Amino acid sequence: MAVNRTKFAYINIACSLVSSILRMVLAFFVQQQLVKYLGYDLVGVNRTCTSIIGMLSVAEMGLGSAITFCLYEPLSHDNRKKISALISLYRKIYYGVAFVVIVGVAVTMPFIKKFTQSNYDLSYLCLVYGLFALNTVASYLLSYNQTLLAADQHEYITTLITSVSSTLMYIVQFVVLYSVKFFADKAREFFVIYLLVAVLFTFIGNIVVYIIVRRKYPYIKKFKKEKLGKDDKSTIKKKVGALIYHRIGNYLVTGTDTLIITGFLTSAVSGITSNYYTITTALNTILTKVPNALLPGFGNLIVEADGEKTYSIYKRAQFPIFILFAIAGIGATVLSDLFISRIWLSETGLMDHAFTILLGTNFFITGYTTLMGSVRFAAGVFEPDKYLHIVIAVLNLVISILLVNVWGAAGVLVGTLICLLIKESSVLPYICCKYVFKIKTRPLIARLWFEYILYGVLCGACWFICGTFTMDNAIVEFILKGLICAVLPTCVICLLYCRTSEMKYYVGRVKNLISKIINCMRKSKRKKENNNIDSSIEENQVMSDNTEDPKQ
Repeated sequence: MAVNRTKFAYINIACSLVSSILRMVLAFFVQQQLVKYLGYDLVGVNRTCTSIIGMLSVAEMGLGSAITFCLYEPLSHDNRKKISALISLYRKIYYGVAFVVIVGVAVTMPFIKKFTQSNYDLSYLCLVYGLFALNTVASYLLSYNQTLLAADQHEYITTLITSVSSTLMYIVQFVVLYSVKFFADKAREFFVIYLLVAVLFTFIGNIVVYIIVRRKYPYIKKFKKEKLGKDDKSTIKKKVGALIYHRIGNYLVTGTDTLIITGFLTSAVSGITSNYYTITTALNTILTKVPNALLPGFGNLIVEADGEKTYSIYKRAQFPIFILFAIAGIGATVLSDLFISRIWLSETGLMDHAFTILLGTNFFITGYTTLMGSVRFAAGVFEPDKYLHIVIAVLNLVISILLVNVWGAAGVLVGTLICLLIKESSVLPYICCKYVFKIKTRPLIARLWFEYILYGVLCGACWFICGTFTMDNAIVEFILKGLICAVLPTCVICLLYCRTSEMKYYVGRVKNLISKIINCMRKSKRKKENNNIDSSIEENQVMSDNTEDPKQ
């Protein structure tokens, strides 16, 4: 079982990384066309509508997450009737969520102009808003199939399908936006077509996943009328009761930044901030594939193993995640302005340094604690801090609203940072140590805060070094500074952690890999030499047989 967990985790990670990189590149091209031909006002509308739909999606209330957690145990024991019953329930829930989103959009649609602070007329904004809602509803109607594949560690199937559909979608959207160059007076109409393309490919991708799941798990149709027992319903009800607070709290902490910026500033400012969010979202999409791919493995591991073993594997998995997010966070902080102003867009798309630093820091903290959150999710421990999520969310809103008029968009990120430090950096480790790892909390929190400080020092060092020089060639400058942001943190972290068990484990794996490569090369060389010797012997034998004896 452990071998399968590792194998599927590697497959999921590899497929997810390749897919995410491809989609990231295409997304940057599409964002570039949006800014170039439609302007920051419409880009801001784009981001604001996405945030509002995200708020309405809180109606899901964690029901899907609770059912995903409940899938680990029956999948581990191949309990097909229970799996089918859970999927049937999941399908009904998401149909209900889709209906709630539709109703929510209908209720909020008359106020969309006030939400976006846009110069476009209300009827056009309502059309755009409705298309965003339609895209979300299309993803909900069949998304329960993706959850089954993910829980069974076959997420790579979904990833491959999503990669193909997303690639085709971005290509078509790019062509649509590029066409605005020749029909400048039809920019509004082309943006509607751009949104319709997204809806179409979302629907097609979900249909393909649906067909594959029905073929891979044919028993779902066979047992579609199965019902959950009272104990299972009680478990789901208990988990959902706690997850409601988590869902609402998490959205109010991380999902309201754009709405506050748009509401208190303008949609144009929101559009400019979307340049930076596009970068961090792309990095986050790529890097979180690692902890997300490990989630089902931890779910199965927690079912089978004790807390000590789970903690040992967690530490081993957390070490490379720390390095990756440290490099990405430092790179996002130091290189974003250079990338946006001289390579990707122009200087009109820049925010102040305070916003860049705070966004990079929030990105690092969120990404660094993703694996810990995955472990807690896999264990299904949602109850202990459910009320705290609401308290923290209210605190975030109060701080952000107070500071947005003082420091602008950067003030909004200060509120998010404070709440992340409380929620992700203190409460989450305590929950995991007490209920999952079953160890003392102090060592884990001490290490976590030490690594935060280390990140800050390394980020400051890279910022200072990269700020000492500029080059005429922006691409060469970006590559050189990127190497500094990657090599310096990696060397320092590896030097500081050289005696830890995690570092020794990965050094051992590298040595074993090198040893296997050398052994394979030696075997290949010996085989070649033996073949040459055998060939030489055969040639000599043939020559001897062909030589006639003079006495005969």
